[in-house]
Amino acid sequence: MLKRKCMGMMLLVCLLFLAVSCGKTGEDATEGSEYMIYCLNGSDTGVISRTVSVTSVETLDIISELIGYLSEESDSEQMHSVLGTGLVLERCTYDKGKLSLNFDDSYLLMNRTTEVLTRAALVRTFCQIPAVVSVRITVNDQPLTDSNGKVIGNMTADQFIDNEGADINSYERTILELYFANEAGDGLIKVERQVVYNSNISLPKLIVEQLIAGPNIKTVYPTVNGGTKIISVTVTDGVCYVNLDEGFLNPVNNVTAETTVYSLVNSLTALTDVERVQISIDGSSDVLLRERVNLNTVFEQNRELVH
Repeated sequence: MLKRKCMGMMLLVCLLFLAVSCGKTGEDATEGSEYMIYCLNGSDTGVISRTVSVTSVETLDIISELIGYLSEESDSEQMHSVLGTGLVLERCTYDKGKLSLNFDDSYLLMNRTTEVLTRAALVRTFCQIPAVVSVRITVNDQPLTDSNGKVIGNMTADQFIDNEGADINSYERTILELYFANEAGDGLIKVERQVVYNSNISLPKLIVEQLIAGPNIKTVYPTVNGGTKIISVTVTDGVCYVNLDEGFLNPVNNVTAETTVYSLVNSLTALTDVERVQISIDGSSDVLLRERVNLNTVFEQNRELVH
């Protein structure tokens, strides 16, 4: 493992406070907030976290504190700091919710496994800050690209799914076709969401998790109550069986029962191996959802609700 380069860190701190594009956002955190610092595990095959206390309130000061934590050398062999292993972060700028991190060539020395995990750790750490919407990484002021040469661009925390402690050898990127509600709550709008996830999780379960998490853009609205818990998601002979707890019965704003059901159905049937969907609550499908939709049926895709 490379030795930590302190000069790069000192340069970063100086430039961070000199960046003229950075200013107050009105969305600063409260004093004494706790944050998760994401690090690499001892074998550099997964991401683990630890809790730290941040005393700052201003967004720029919080960023600076988190950078300090990310660069601390760990006393434990089971945890490697992502900025304390030879990476040189030359410049950091923040503007209107977007945080940009510019590294030197040291970033390119990482293998693919370490690079993806480092990226996940950085994004998940900084996107906890209320005012930080996305993180962008550049190398020598050039955009970061994936293994296919595609520019990665701005990243959000929800692009990195269930990677904590996971095996990076099964770490994949995919685009999910999700259906969220329109403003009236009586129709669906298709959204394509790019996520990086561990393939130990099935895609059907990943889709249900993403629908429960809700949209990350302002033009669509949630369809499933955020307090819903997944009991199981399985696929047999083209039918996806989704078993949820009673949280699914709780309405979300003005979203109709049909919109909620077909948000799941249309999103899941977008997968090539899913043709129909069976929804149950605590193992039972003998449920009338909001006095409107009987779950005791096997649902097929409904395009009429899609706007």
